[in-house]
Amino acid sequence: MVRFQKIKSAYRGLLHSKYVKYYRAKCELLPLCLQKLKGFSHFQDPDEYSLVSEAEKLYQKSEFVTVLEITDGLTRIFYLIPGDFFSDDIEPEFELYFRVRSEEGLRALLGVIHRGKVGGKRFKHRSVLSFLASFVFSFLLSALAEKAGFWIQMAVLLALTGLIYLTLDYPFSLLYFRGVEVIGKPGRKDFMIIIKRRQRENRRKLS
Repeated sequence: MVRFQKIKSAYRGLLHSKYVKYYRAKCELLPLCLQKLKGFSHFQDPDEYSLVSEAEKLYQKSEFVTVLEITDGLTRIFYLIPGDFFSDDIEPEFELYFRVRSEEGLRALLGVIHRGKVGGKRFKHRSVLSFLASFVFSFLLSALAEKAGFWIQMAVLLALTGLIYLTLDYPFSLLYFRGVEVIGKPGRKDFMIIIKRRQRENRRKLS
């Protein structure tokens, strides 16, 4: 019975996933950037609990949440905005989209963001790292093929593939097991599906 409930909960999470966008920008003059965003509430150097608590409230009400971070290298300013936020006045250093299937996943994602584990040179040069990893992987596999049997090759292949994935995609590779998936920018079709699903749910409640 407990196992059935877990499967049912996971299935419900798959159908009711929402989107979170992490939008980070650098700003040398924070007061100037804050002025451009004066219509939104912000949090200056918040603790993780406060940031997660506010994000959960918005996640419960909105199908799409933007986590906007502005920093001058010392101070971090966070905005939690409903919808897919973008501003020509605030040029992003990078932006990432996530499909988040549960509040537990949201808490894990916000924790990673708050601890500054997202971004940096490793993500900017991700394609180069992937190429180098593939090259080393192919070299090791060809060297092993001359000395090892088929099943040993397969075992090493799977182990190296898993290691490369976990390393290159960290921390996202671990977040995936919490119901958080890195995706491309959601299209209009995704939102039409969400809208129709919500309409069906509302009709069921009224009937």
